[in-house]
Amino acid sequence: LELNPKDASIWNNLANARAEQGEPTVAFRYLEKARELEPEEPTYLQNLATMILVFEEESMEYFDASAEAVAQRAKTLYESALGRSPEDFHLVAAWANVFYRLEAPQALKAIGAWERAYALAPGELEKQGVLVHLARWRLASGEAGTASELLLGITDPFYATERAELLEKIKKASGGSTSKF
Repeated sequence: LELNPKDASIWNNLANARAEQGEPTVAFRYLEKARELEPEEPTYLQNLATMILVFEEESMEYFDASAEAVAQRAKTLYESALGRSPEDFHLVAAWANVFYRLEAPQALKAIGAWERAYALAPGELEKQGVLVHLARWRLASGEAGTASELLLGITDPFYATERAELLEKIKKASGGSTSKF
């Protein structure tokens, strides 16, 4: 850092190291510095968004904000990163996951985000993982039939537990009970 304080990648790497050492507020400052030096770099936007969510309590204190506000901040950072790297499956999936954290779930936006992730999923296992999320959001939207249809595409044993839990929630929803996620 002393040799090249204007190298954003060094600030990013230091932020990751500080986060791993349990110093998220220092990591936030370092990532903000990396973003200041290279505001268009999606990696730094994504890393800050992820850290904000991983260290939610510290984020709330650092940014003097509520849980909802830090989730919104992370969502905005992910969206900025997506503007620069729209075909990155992992980035799209991270962004889509933020919708679970928002106090006022935005089902249509979440469904759109997960559909985008499905289109970018690099393999069958990732596609089936996305189907789990799509089924959750469809069920939360009152679309138990669509959720049930989506679950037909989940055949890998890795997702057997999630599939069974969602089928049970669909059964309850069909019987008049409501279920969210």
